[in-house]
Amino acid sequence: RFVQARSLIGFDPWAFMEERNIGKVFEGGLLVVHNDHLGRGIAELLVHHLLPVLQARGCQATYEVISSKYSAPIMDRMGDFEVLAVKKFSELVDDKGELLFPDADANGALSLKTRILKIPPNLKLFD
Repeated sequence: RFVQARSLIGFDPWAFMEERNIGKVFEGGLLVVHNDHLGRGIAELLVHHLLPVLQARGCQATYEVISSKYSAPIMDRMGDFEVLAVKKFSELVDDKGELLFPDADANGALSLKTRILKIPPNLKLFD
């Protein structure tokens, strides 16, 4: 569904890379934390440690589909993310007119954010 949603919000990863002269980009998939562990900073810690690893592997940018009220603030706190597109869940329908995310809050939104990696190459990955 997220690939279809990415298309519906008008994002073309190849055009994104060409416009910014980027050779390697990381497409963020799903990052899910069990409900019993929400609010403990687990997802933020994972994202924080992922970015330097991506840069060490040659990624010049990331983009993620942000779909929940929990993941959006994580990306906001990490800074340097550019919002590329936003669509309400109620606007995301398949070719049959069915909602892609029927269980999502209709007033909520799915957003696509990107970050150009500017991590110093001498950054220590782990303590």
